[in-house]
Amino acid sequence: MKWDYHVHLEQGPYRTEWLRKFLAAAREAGIDEIGFSEHAYRFRQTESFWPKSWGLKAEEDADNYVSFICTLKKEGYPVKLGVEIDFAPGSETLIDDFISTYPWDYVIGAVHFIDDWGFDRPDQAHLWLEQNILETYRRYLALFREAAQTKLFDIMAHPDVIKVFGYRPPTSLRPEYESCAETLLEAGLSFEINTAGLRKPVREIYPGPEFIKPLAEANIPAIISSDAHRPEDVGADFPLAYQYAREHGLRQLVRFNNRRRQPMPLD
Repeated sequence: MKWDYHVHLEQGPYRTEWLRKFLAAAREAGIDEIGFSEHAYRFRQTESFWPKSWGLKAEEDADNYVSFICTLKKEGYPVKLGVEIDFAPGSETLIDDFISTYPWDYVIGAVHFIDDWGFDRPDQAHLWLEQNILETYRRYLALFREAAQTKLFDIMAHPDVIKVFGYRPPTSLRPEYESCAETLLEAGLSFEINTAGLRKPVREIYPGPEFIKPLAEANIPAIISSDAHRPEDVGADFPLAYQYAREHGLRQLVRFNNRRRQPMPLD
């Protein structure tokens, strides 16, 4: 059995016809179960969570999204209810209250901003030319650890998404990666092997080899995800991701139900 829990419906309506396109793509890719994980910032219920300088737009209602997925679950569709939440320091209580309102199967935590800079946004990519690359990586990893330490989330998304545009630090960050692994272990969280990086300028899975090694050595539970925003990307490059996981010593993955983690063999 294979599953893909990082899938976004946001380019279409919350309608069964649109969702069925993802399910059809999943079947073709050998994926048995899809978890939808819309960005929380799209929901009107979270408008106050994020700094206005981030420029995020709340265009949907969380109640509609949750009701839509829960109805499909009851009807027997092989889907899970998830959400991806950007970590915003200082908004922990608001995020916790939002999470507690709905019957999520899992909650994904992510870091996409350093202060007011959306470092992975194409329209802000030019700002990389103004950065100290090493310091930027360290600030991102500090935010990653801070997000994990809140224990608000079940999975930390694309652990080194900071590399998205191909900028690399001039020296090894192994100590920082080891610290991230320790934090995830202490917090009881899982991490994501995310194939979206292969579709980005960096052309590399998240996390890269130097980061996945300490995660595997610490036996942090992993989940393989596509981060699909369109049907044709569901399960994208999963054979490569499974092989990548095996090569780095991972032997099991995890699934989720009602925020309970279930170990599964890496077949």
